[in-house]
Order: sequence, then C-alpha cells, then structure tokens
Amino acid sequence: MTHGRKINYIDNLYQALKKVIKDMDLVKNEAMKISLIEAHLQRLETAPVDQLQREISSTHVGSLTSSLKENFMVGFDQVFLEVLDKLTGGQLNCQIIPIMGTGGIGKTTLTRNLFENALVKEYFDIRAWTMISQTYNVRGTLREILFQASGDLSDLSEDDLGEKLYKYLSGMRYLIVIDDMWSIEVWSKIKFFFPNHQNESRIIVTTRLSNLGSQLNEFNTVCMKFLDEASSWGLFCKTVFGKENCPLELESVGKNIVANCKGLPLSIATIGGLVKI
Repeated sequence: MTHGRKINYIDNLYQALKKVIKDMDLVKNEAMKISLIEAHLQRLETAPVDQLQREISSTHVGSLTSSLKENFMVGFDQVFLEVLDKLTGGQLNCQIIPIMGTGGIGKTTLTRNLFENALVKEYFDIRAWTMISQTYNVRGTLREILFQASGDLSDLSEDDLGEKLYKYLSGMRYLIVIDDMWSIEVWSKIKFFFPNHQNESRIIVTTRLSNLGSQLNEFNTVCMKFLDEASSWGLFCKTVFGKENCPLELESVGKNIVANCKGLPLSIATIGGLVKI
C-alpha cells in the first residue's frame, strides 16, 4: 500500500469510527438484527426443500453473519475445547450439555461451530438441529428432528412422530442440538423420544436461563461469559483489519467503541462489520 493510499485508508476508517461512536445505539439495534438473521438462517438450513425455494431470496443474509462466524473463536477457544471434550469424551450414557449465557453472548454461534466441526461430523452417525424459542410446538420440533435425521417428512401425530424418531435413533450415536430453550416444559415432553443406549450420544441445549441449565444437567453446564478487555479488542481488530494491525492513530477511538460493547461478542462483531472498509 502506497503512503498516499494508506493515509486515505486511515482517514476513511477514522471517519467511520467517529460516526459509530457518536451513536452507540447502533450496537444494540444492529446486534438485534444479526440475532434475528441468525435465527432465520437456522430455519433456512433445516427447512424442507419447498420452503427453501420460497425463501431463496433471503440468501444474501449469509454475508451479514460471515464475519461473526469467521472471527468468533477469539476469546472462546477454551470454551470450544471444553464442549468438544464433552461431546467426544467417552461418557457412554447419553449426555445433556446445557450451554448458558445472555442473549448475544454467542451460544448459537459456538454451537454451530461445534456442529460443523470435522471431528464432530465424523464422530456422530446422526446430527440434527432445532430451534425452540419461547413459543414452541412439540409436534413441529419432533418432525423437524426426524426430517434432519432421516429425511422422513411423515405427517403423523406427536406421539407417532416421537415413536418413529425413537426407533430411528436407536442404535445410532446421535448429536441433537436444541437451540434457545426457554422452558423445562418442552424438554419434559420430548425427552422420552431420545434413546439412551450407552453409545455416547449427546444433546446440546442452549438457553439464556441459568435455572433451566441447572435443571437439565447442573454438573455438565457450560457458562459463556462476557469477553475480557483483551479478547474484546482482539475480536474487534480481527473483524475490522483481518490480519493487519490496527493503526496506532485509531486505537483510542477503536478501544472506546469496544468498551461500549461491554464484552458482548455479537455487538463487537456487528460494529466491526459496520466500520470495516
């Protein structure tokens, strides 16, 4: 990069940083947008083909979350390894692994990284993902898991779907992700349909409710915490500058922005994406 181009680059980036720092409400608003986008992406990834065709116009959404998915492990590498060990650590009985943390802390992104990990893909015979949220539908949840596991889109009753799922999973080493659970009620209605045949199957449940995590498995709970100052700055720099270092003249305003994100990865990555040139 020539001297003149570098000065122009730094000036443009400085102006972008100043604009963001004047209105830190963008952190909250954009983080909420990305959270909704991730939820929409999850539906697209698990939806039947006909639904995908109807929603294909939404594929541009992927570019908005790519930077978060690429840079997310900054500050969370130890948590990733902890959960990976729980997934493949050799406990024979079916283990529930609750992943807890506030909204925007990165529970879904962490779990998606694990779900798509090469070792995890090889380790489990079957992997399936469903999102519960505050309004849940037991029949719809069972149907979604069965479809992802077997390709079966049977239009059956709740009990029949559960029985069919149980039979299909029997003898298989499976990984089921239940994302964004808000109530123990839904688990009490579906837990009987996941066989425990001592073959190292696993169920990950993400939730923002600490009491729910302890109800599911208090001894196996993983708590995601806010990023510390160093990790927050590292995530921001990686999002904005990639492999380059932050120019010294921008550190002050950049660190001011990061401090206002309060260690929330989704906010840091979102703001980083906004000011990236």
